[in-house]
Amino acid sequence: MDGRGGLDGVGVGRNGYAGVSAMEERPGGSAAGGRDWSNWRYCDLCSVYQPPSAVHCPECNVCIEGYDHHCPWMGTCIGKKNFTSFLVFNMTWLFYLFYATAWVTFIGPDLFCQENCKKHDHDDV
Repeated sequence: MDGRGGLDGVGVGRNGYAGVSAMEERPGGSAAGGRDWSNWRYCDLCSVYQPPSAVHCPECNVCIEGYDHHCPWMGTCIGKKNFTSFLVFNMTWLFYLFYATAWVTFIGPDLFCQENCKKHDHDDV
């Protein structure tokens, strides 16, 4: 473990976000450690080498591998390592939206009418 919290030379961004695989120093050779390092780029903002699929996010100020977008509702960037969490998050709020719509449209009025319609029927007689 290196002094900044990474494992086996894997670095982290300046703000300490450890969700990105990046290297402080470019490894020697193109296949060191079983990986092809030839396509890795240096990020001047993070001061690390980033994988080919990584992009620097200006909102988080960190490089994200497999960057998709920055999600304001989750408060983080969506990338390779948290895409499944992003999908679960979206399925959860969609389920809640459909549940709330069904409640307001069908269930709530039916319950409300059962209670109030009986009272009004007895008051008329």
